[in-house]
Amino acid sequence: MVSPEFVKVDKVFVAIASYRDKECQWTVRDLFEAAAFPDRIMVGICWQFDALQDTACFLEPYPYPNQVKVINVTLQQTRGACWAKSMALSLVTDEDYVLLIDSHMRFAKGWDAEMINMLKETGNQKGFLSSYPAGYEPPNQRRFNTPRLAPVKFFDRVMSQNSVLLDMSKPIVSYLMAGGYMFCERAMIEQVPYDPHLYFIGEEIAHAARFFTHGWVGYAPHKCLIHHYYTRKTSVKHWEDEKERWSKINAASYKRVRHLLGIERTSDELALVDIEKYCLGTERSLTEFQASIGVNFNAQVIDRKRHETLSAIQDAISNPVPPTATHEMSTLAVNACRSGYYLLPKLDAYIGKSLMEYGEWVEGLNTVFVELFKAGGVAVEVGAGFGAHTIPLARLAGRKGRVIAIEQSRRMVELLYANIALNAVDNVSVVHARLAATEGSAQVSEPIFTSNGNFGVISHQTDIDHKKYPLPVVQMDSQTYTRVDLLFIDTPGEVNDVLIGAKRMISTHKPILILNADNTKDAINVQNTAKQLGYTLWEYSCPFYSETNFFANKKNIFGGLRSHLILAASDSRDLTILSAKLIPAKERQ
Repeated sequence: MVSPEFVKVDKVFVAIASYRDKECQWTVRDLFEAAAFPDRIMVGICWQFDALQDTACFLEPYPYPNQVKVINVTLQQTRGACWAKSMALSLVTDEDYVLLIDSHMRFAKGWDAEMINMLKETGNQKGFLSSYPAGYEPPNQRRFNTPRLAPVKFFDRVMSQNSVLLDMSKPIVSYLMAGGYMFCERAMIEQVPYDPHLYFIGEEIAHAARFFTHGWVGYAPHKCLIHHYYTRKTSVKHWEDEKERWSKINAASYKRVRHLLGIERTSDELALVDIEKYCLGTERSLTEFQASIGVNFNAQVIDRKRHETLSAIQDAISNPVPPTATHEMSTLAVNACRSGYYLLPKLDAYIGKSLMEYGEWVEGLNTVFVELFKAGGVAVEVGAGFGAHTIPLARLAGRKGRVIAIEQSRRMVELLYANIALNAVDNVSVVHARLAATEGSAQVSEPIFTSNGNFGVISHQTDIDHKKYPLPVVQMDSQTYTRVDLLFIDTPGEVNDVLIGAKRMISTHKPILILNADNTKDAINVQNTAKQLGYTLWEYSCPFYSETNFFANKKNIFGGLRSHLILAASDSRDLTILSAKLIPAKERQ
């Protein structure tokens, strides 16, 4: 029932992004003809078209031409749907309400007054209406239903949604939004401006998260007031006209969505344009949003049951709990860091933590690699872990070089293979073994990624349970190496044991040695062994935290923790350029 005395003072702005759409002219005509108060409607269109080819889009004159504002854009100028919607919304002035729609819609009689009444019926001053509307086929064959938005699946780690048909007696909370039907007070668009740097996929979940964290609540309309033309098989799409440009914009948009939702950090400048302006709010957290919609972004899990019935929806609204994955993947994440992409354990106390917070791990060590290891060389890394230093070493080695990454933990080896694949480096050979002074077999206590821990330190035992797979323990000297330019041993407490088993190889190839010295007793033994091999030793120390870290994170969570190393050269080179300190011969006795 329309209440003229209630809504007559209210003005509605209808924002439309239209891409070469012949239906747009009929959409504008229908929205004015069906409105209870057409004189209170203002329309803003971002028209993207080809002036020569799209004359059929402009055959029907607008019923209220003075109430239609247009931004005309060539096909070469447009940057996609969200950009066009942002342009259309830029035409809003003093209107009380905003309706964001697609360019192919039909309307129920009195839709404007009914939407205002329905929004007020929520009783929430920060509520908005949104859903996938019922469908229609041109010119005016309509379906009638009342869907509520619900998460459905993940595509390239970005959540997509669909709708569940419900018989609602009032607007029902959904927290989600649809880019083709959203009705709100003007204040929401002013507080949370539409992001023009998104392209298409991820538009809706990203904006829903932003609205939620800024304190706004989405509701599914319980009345069918608007219809959408879904099939559109013959309609031309932007990504068909601009395949090359679309691909670049779309890739950056995916990264932007994943970055915003905490799925994957990125440093891509194109993906982060004006990110501070289009960021999440602070009134509610991203975790609360996931709990409210029944999704775990990082675990890629959706609780679909909570959206199936009205009773399940009401239970979920009163007790929002995010679904959890039963698989350990819920404790892993992919981060875009200085050296590349890393699949890493999120509960790792040091290496994983540093990569997530700072986008790097002991970056001072990578500086050493740059100075001491050149393209085309061969590096052997013992204790490679999941590849935090393997990837930058591989990049330095180049196409003609090689990295041999040796790791004793099976779980770390699996992550290492994943990170090699993620970064498309094809010059890394992985060896699953433990290196020592004598050969044999051992059993590794594998890290459990669901618990907090220092996964950079792996323990083992020689009293083997033969029902489990035994790990081979080998000497480096038992392996065949035609060339080794750099040997990096990062097995705290076991470095000297590895070194003793590599004496012949070291004497033959004279590689630069980079040796973990965090364990004091082990470091003393290492110095003695390296001295016997004729090496000059240098002490090098680099902090876990750097103010110039990749993510420009000013918060130091590691305090004064440092990585202590011994750099060893068989020649007379001077390593003071690296701020390394020469260890006098008497200290190596």
